[in-house]
Formats: sequence, structure tokens, C-alpha cells
Amino acid sequence: MVINKWLKCFIAGLLTILFLCLGICAGVEEKSSIDKEKLKKRVELFLKKDNVSRRRSVEDVFLLAEIYEKEGKDKDAMFLFQEGLRVNSWRLNYQFRLAQLMYKYGDKEQAVEKAKIVCQYAEDEELLVKAEEFLSRIGIKSIKSINKTKMKLGKNPEMVIVPIGKVNKLLLLEVKSKLQEKMGISYSIMEEEIDPGKIDRSYLDKYTINTKRKLLVSFLRLFPEQNERFKKLENQGQFNASRLILEVEEKYKINKGSKIKGYLGITQEDIFDGNSNFLFGWARKNYGVMSYHRFLAVFNNEPPNRPRLCDRMVKQGISSSFFILGIPRCTNPTCIRAYPHNLTEHDQKSNELCSWCKKQLELHTGD
Repeated sequence: MVINKWLKCFIAGLLTILFLCLGICAGVEEKSSIDKEKLKKRVELFLKKDNVSRRRSVEDVFLLAEIYEKEGKDKDAMFLFQEGLRVNSWRLNYQFRLAQLMYKYGDKEQAVEKAKIVCQYAEDEELLVKAEEFLSRIGIKSIKSINKTKMKLGKNPEMVIVPIGKVNKLLLLEVKSKLQEKMGISYSIMEEEIDPGKIDRSYLDKYTINTKRKLLVSFLRLFPEQNERFKKLENQGQFNASRLILEVEEKYKINKGSKIKGYLGITQEDIFDGNSNFLFGWARKNYGVMSYHRFLAVFNNEPPNRPRLCDRMVKQGISSSFFILGIPRCTNPTCIRAYPHNLTEHDQKSNELCSWCKKQLELHTGD
């Protein structure tokens, strides 16, 4: 009986490892090793499928379209970009490529429409700039007007945004404008970024939280492919929010008599503090930091939507700003400052301050 029980546990353990291996081993074909003829055959099959089935293999179509585009086969590339976008229209990078090709071959109306969609929804700064510049070159005033001036500290700011690491500066400008509107105080953005330094906790550290998982990882490292994946996880991870706040404080001191009430660090890096799994933001009197890493469409497997991203950041920016001002969180579940346990709750929050928060803001800003 004891042997049978031990055997069952052993088999269960092996099955667990097998399933984990299968899950971790699942990957996509690297572009560098693509066989063009095999790819063409897969795309031929794609074109014969229904829309539901097409969605599952649309990457092949976009990949072949890119190859044709590089080879100068514009018409073939246009056809495949269109076929791919019919079932996955939120691939804005391909919408922009198609817009450029359409304009090249005389379809200006469709080209402009697609480029404007990219300008309105792109979360990626590089893609947004390219779409803006494309519209400008063909004499079209786009939805947004990019402010290319340097973001020097404005006159008499009351709250200063400090970029930490590589951030989307155009997005910060949008967030700054909306924070000023909602908070009724002056915000400014520092031109210089703060280097976040090395990660404080790797994603592999998060996974190997106990002895069993450590043993499992040690076993999987025997397989070269899995060992490479673990190496990548070791080099990716989270930054300690308290440490980042100290970095901001050491660089920017608040002097007596200054109108500046606080500094808010904003980063695209994933952050945590203590035993937390992750944080949207972390703040105390005069200093705070917030991350938009988990607000991004690419992180949440969502269609890109910069207005939604901006809205998420403004909600967190207001919450962090209140803590920087020394105002505790309110108890109203519908207030923009309500504590969210996840992104769903964050999105469900109102865009407005409750009456208590409005009064506290007036008291702390002298209005």
C-alpha cells in the first residue's frame, strides 16, 4: 500500500513536469529561420479557411507580407496585409504599412484614414511619430499635433513628473494635461530621465518561491531550450518602488518656500514593494512613483488604445498625487481614488473625485 501510494505520487510528479515542459516549450517560429516556400503553403491554406480559423494563423500572413514588401512586391504585400487585417484589424503597425503602400499606389483617402487611426490609438511612441510624420508629408493635419519642443521644467509648477527609464514622452504630455485639468494644479515634466538601475527581483525569482519549484527549475534547466528561457527570465523583472522613490528624492529635494509640492516618478517598468506581486503606484508625502507597465495593451493582450491607456494613467496619477500631497485614501468605492485589487477594478472606477477628496484637495492646495 505504501509503495503504491509512493508510485502514484511519483507518476503525478512526472506528469506535472511533463505538462510544464510542454507549456514552457510552446513557442513561435523565429523569423530568421523561416522557410519561405513552407510559409507560402501555410498562407495558401489560410486563404481557404473561414474567419475563425484564419485568426489562429494570421501571423503567417503578416510575415509573408513583410517578406514581399522587402522584396519590392508591393501588390502582393498589399493583398496579404489586407487579408490579415480583415481578421485582426488592431495590428496598427500593419495598418500603417498598408497605409503607406495605398498612398504609393494612389489610394490617398484610405491611406489617410488608416494613418489617422494609428495616430489616434497607437500606444507605441515610435509608431505614432511615424504616422504623424507620414500625414504631415502628404499635407494632412493629423488628430494630434506632436510637441517636439524639449520638456523643460515650466514656471512655478506645483507637481513635477519625473521620467524613470525609457518612457513614452508623448504619452506623458497627454497625461500631464489631463492631470492639470482634474487636479487644478500645475504639473511639469522633467526633461532628464532617471536611470532605474538593475532589476531588484527577476521574474524567475517570482517563480521559484519555494523548494519544490526550485527543484523543478533545476530539472528543466537540463534541457537547453528551457535553460535559455530561464536565462531570459533572470534578466527580466521588477524594480523596487521604494528604491525608485529614494532615487527621485536624492536627485530632487523640496526646498522651503518652493511652490513645488511633490515629485511623481513615472516609469514603464514593472514595480513592486515588499511582498507585493506588483504595484500600479507607490507614494508617500512629497514623493511617489507609478508604473504603466500593466496598463499597456501588449501586457494585457488587448487591442492598442492610447485613450484607454491615458485614462488608466490619469486615474493612477491622481491617486499618487493625493498621497504625495499627504492626503489619505478615501472610503468611497466609486471615487477615482478607490483602491483597486486588479486592472478590472481599476477600469471600473469613476473618472471623478468624491466630495470628500475634493474638499481635501482644496485644503491642501490652498484653493
